Amino acid sequence: MQRNRLSTHALVEFLKANKYQYFDVSLLLHHGLLATHTISLRKTHIWDEGIDNLTIKWLSDEFSEHYKNDVWVIN
Repeated sequence: MQRNRLSTHALVEFLKANKYQYFDVSLLLHHGLLATHTISLRKTHIWDEGIDNLTIKWLSDEFSEHYKNDVWVIN
């Protein structure tokens, strides 16, 4: 199964279209490694739980800036 790669901007737009749903997404790291996040958009904030079980509450713009050059796949 081929996974579609999304820019951070495209991921945020996907979350906006699917508010209040949780998704497992993977951040593509160097050498093909993946870092899984559980992510959801609730009202104006993105809730992002990383592989370290730390949950960060981001504003959409903050999330977009922090991950601006990254690529994601939806699991």
